[in-house]
Amino acid sequence: MLRNLREQRWYLFFWVPFSTLLGLLAVWLWIMAPIIGGWTFRYDEAPKWGFASVGVLGFLVLFLIFMFPRKPARRVSVAAASVGLTALALCLLYLLNTTVITYEVKDVDGGPLKDITIAITHHANGVALTGPAGDTVLRTDEQGKASIRIFKSEECDAHVNDRLGHPPGYGNSNYSDDNAFFISASAQERAEDWPWGNHDAIEHSYMLEFQNGLPYIPQRCMESPLTSGSGVVHVYLRRSDSLTLPPYFDQIIKQESNDPAFKTMQLMSLGGSIESFNHLDELLSALSHEGSQQDAVLYSLDLLALQIRQISTGLSGLSLDVNIPQRRYLSTNDQRQKCSQILYIWLSGSNSPPPLSHTDRIAYIQQRMDQATIKLIDALHPVMLKKKAAYRVLGELQQNARPAMKFYPEVFEKGTDEAREGALEVLSQIVPSAEQIAFLIRSKHAAWIERASGISFNSTAAELSDDLKILETLKAQESDTQNIAAFEQVIKLARDRLARDQLEEADKPVSTVEPRYVVIDLGTKILHPKKITNSGYVLGRDESSYYVWFDGTTTKLQPKNAGGLLTVDDIDESGTVVGTETDPSGGAHHSVYRATWEKGINPPMLSEMPTSKSEARPGIQDQLRGLNLPQIANSVVVPRAMNDAVAPMPLQDDQPASSASLTDATQVIGNGPGGGYLWEMPPTLSATKTFEGPYLINILLPGEPKISPWNVTSVASINDGGSIVGTAIYKQNGPNDPLAAGSHCVMLMPLAIVREAIIGGGDFEPIMDNGLDDNASIPIFGSAPPGTPNASNPTTDGQGIFYIQMPGSITASITLRSGDNHVTVQATPVKGRPNLLRTGKLVMIEHGDPFRAPDITTIEAGPQNNGVNPTLELQKYGRTIVK
Repeated sequence: MLRNLREQRWYLFFWVPFSTLLGLLAVWLWIMAPIIGGWTFRYDEAPKWGFASVGVLGFLVLFLIFMFPRKPARRVSVAAASVGLTALALCLLYLLNTTVITYEVKDVDGGPLKDITIAITHHANGVALTGPAGDTVLRTDEQGKASIRIFKSEECDAHVNDRLGHPPGYGNSNYSDDNAFFISASAQERAEDWPWGNHDAIEHSYMLEFQNGLPYIPQRCMESPLTSGSGVVHVYLRRSDSLTLPPYFDQIIKQESNDPAFKTMQLMSLGGSIESFNHLDELLSALSHEGSQQDAVLYSLDLLALQIRQISTGLSGLSLDVNIPQRRYLSTNDQRQKCSQILYIWLSGSNSPPPLSHTDRIAYIQQRMDQATIKLIDALHPVMLKKKAAYRVLGELQQNARPAMKFYPEVFEKGTDEAREGALEVLSQIVPSAEQIAFLIRSKHAAWIERASGISFNSTAAELSDDLKILETLKAQESDTQNIAAFEQVIKLARDRLARDQLEEADKPVSTVEPRYVVIDLGTKILHPKKITNSGYVLGRDESSYYVWFDGTTTKLQPKNAGGLLTVDDIDESGTVVGTETDPSGGAHHSVYRATWEKGINPPMLSEMPTSKSEARPGIQDQLRGLNLPQIANSVVVPRAMNDAVAPMPLQDDQPASSASLTDATQVIGNGPGGGYLWEMPPTLSATKTFEGPYLINILLPGEPKISPWNVTSVASINDGGSIVGTAIYKQNGPNDPLAAGSHCVMLMPLAIVREAIIGGGDFEPIMDNGLDDNASIPIFGSAPPGTPNASNPTTDGQGIFYIQMPGSITASITLRSGDNHVTVQATPVKGRPNLLRTGKLVMIEHGDPFRAPDITTIEAGPQNNGVNPTLELQKYGRTIVK
């Protein structure tokens, strides 16, 4: 009896606790396997190690239980008691070591949001019970809440309403997304790099998004511990047109505390929100602190620099002269104006709509970015002498950080090795000018000179070309042979880079259309061109008025009534403009009239608006439906307009084309990286019509981008003759250039100098690559002396006869000039070829030659100047368009 009692106590107080502890040890090792795995081998092998440990220890427990107790009943009771106690202990441990995180998702302007997707990854110490990777997806309920239980030692990363990479319907497309990163105080104890002490910390990363791809601004801000200490993560989502910002920034900035860890939270949040631009002095003054607080400020300035760069870069997309077709996912002018209004309100701190125009709002926003950049760089100056981290901020600014180059000589003279290393590393991101890195070339330090050579890597070809000229000038001023050699080294690398860029540019596809474009300047008023007709009328506007350009003259469209508000819809081939005029004198009941400007009549004739709506013209996407337009690699060219061009039908056996046989040769223009683009449908006998391109229009200009003063930034309309109207930036050739630098409205005309391939055959071909580049040559005819046997002349053999061909539907004039000699001729419509003009026979004769013919217009070549052959210029509207 006594022996049985002792044996039962032995089982009760030894075997059961022993086997229970072994079971707990097995489970603990299984949970901790990822940590141990992370320390000893690859993390992805940790689960295998965990399952193996469970198997080995489970076998050991069973072995001990069934080997030593002699009675089977007691073996079973011991096993049952051990499993029960193990399960109970695990439940208690799980509850004690886990916590519930609740996400409350709200509209910044209203109440809770239902059915918002929250994709959660929780990880730390490798612990995750929701799946092999620790991932789960929640959806908010009627109160906008969703909860999850995680271990206290975990970090929890929640992607709220993040639709990137997911199919339609995954999230709510009406709202922004938010990445809420939660780390508990206990988790921070295990991580040495988290500076938030005993606070639960929540960091929100989100975008300030606007409608249809307008500028997006990255934001990052800590949530105040007063709101995050209860295990609740507050998430605020914003509609793209809302004026209200998430309250994270205000909550943490306005909270007061003497806790150093909380102060670090504030500093890390001070530069990550758009409200930061109204707290710059507070942020920059904290940069003078040393230690962890300065590190927190540098982190915050890094976020501020990213905002400056994103806003500055995105402002170009707000310009109303960016001609983009009206498409569902692209912004309209109204949306751009709404965006500038919202940004102005946020940056100015005002709650009322701004009194400024759209253009002035953009200027104000850019001014704020420029001011913030200068303040940031000046405040960063002392830290640039000490810390490499300061240059991470400059690298985030990229080319906006060029003003910081004024401190570089001091950094390399007085700064630490760490600071100099950081300064060199970001040179390729800042892309300084040649003058700004000249001190490095003169440093006689091989590594610094090599870094200075890197300015060519991210420079454009135009910038690199300018830098080369400056480097050559600086080298010429040097007398030190070592410095001269250093300049030559940098110049050689820059030249090699420019040559590679030009070679790559030359490898780009060139147009199969014979004529290249001549640029006709239409002035600086019509910066938003709308349409070009086949007859040559151009309709467009500036910020406040509408204009018509024709034959070198720009006419402003006036309202009938003083103060009348105009909108212009279209212009026809006769130059008649139609639109509407609103009479604001009636107050809320103002009248809207149909306005018609006949050619030469200004102001318009007003009539009652039609009661029935006219049938809307198909948009560009409807017109392009079924057409396969190729695209350039890794970029998108957005179609803007197309024409109904035709061309002679190609014939078999090299027969000349007949003007009576025409086929479609449609052209499509669009906008993309680098400016305007062109697609072409080559004439073909095949029933299958294909397009070639897109070709960058800038490489179709005389001289191409390398020397052309014009940079076509966007295109708006193309007529059936192939003439294009758009916007271009002009770079002056020197201080005496009469043409103003900056944005101009331009007409791109596919003018060609041609000759008849077979006399009388009616087939014309361009002379020497259209006569529009440096290789073009116009033959100069010289009459043979009287009595010369078999003497030829242009009327008999066609040699020396040329024509000028251009698009148009009504007769136009063009002037030929050589030296002081000039002649004006008419280009008339070509029979059977719609929208094509051609001059009569033209011959350029030698200086002093007496040749004359009734059906040939001659221009006498100017005398040679210093052995240089005479040139022929073509002029329209008083300006040279081809030389």
